[in-house]
Amino acid sequence: MMQTTSPAEVLDAFQRAVDRNQLLIATNQLESRVTESLGCPVLYFDKPAWHNRGQVAVPGQIFFSIWMDEKGRLNYNIHALKLRHLKAYKLEGRKFAEAFRTAFDPTGWPNVSTDFGPLTLMQGWIDQNDQQLDSLIQRIVGIEHTIDELLHDRIVPKV
Repeated sequence: MMQTTSPAEVLDAFQRAVDRNQLLIATNQLESRVTESLGCPVLYFDKPAWHNRGQVAVPGQIFFSIWMDEKGRLNYNIHALKLRHLKAYKLEGRKFAEAFRTAFDPTGWPNVSTDFGPLTLMQGWIDQNDQQLDSLIQRIVGIEHTIDELLHDRIVPKV
């Protein structure tokens, strides 16, 4: 059971979960990063088509994140930041958020809500244990196709 307290232990637990689910993650072409942000352990998932990383000073990205809060719960969400700047697509944040929420089935997503602005497509939390973390990663991998489909519908035609 995961029940950890220190950020280092949570980072290790995140990495072990990624390792256990690596085949599933790679098969669905997701990339993962285990890191700290503002002193908080975080696990990120995204795809190259979902960001402008590597392009100097060009914001725009969609990503999943899982992090531990001060209560020891694992929070999760999907962020869609500055979508207008994703060069390959014609995106408006609010319209994309509405389309995602229409397609999103909250069944099986613990403690989830979609009552946010366009930057947070959905957010929820789980208790801290390995089984729930693995289940959450598998759900994240299972919903990546929804984002891909929504983006595909908004590809900027090449001239």
